[in-house]
Amino acid sequence: MSHICVSTFVKKDHYQPDANFIANVISTLVMNKLSIMVASIHNEIKLHYKYNISYEKTWVAKQKVIKNLIGSHEYFLRKIT
Repeated sequence: MSHICVSTFVKKDHYQPDANFIANVISTLVMNKLSIMVASIHNEIKLHYKYNISYEKTWVAKQKVIKNLIGSHEYFLRKIT
């Protein structure tokens, strides 16, 4: 006889995509609109990649992108030209 119990616990945060992966995925979004809301980024990840990641992981990824952009001459040259 097979086991047919179904867990009622569903993990909200997907374990595979880490903040570095998310930062790579969202870098263009953030570069084009630095003020993009974390909720908007979260929705984009969910829509395009079907991952339900945590708000915190999304926020950390956005901060990583911003930190990388601050050191990027290309970003600032694009903004002043």
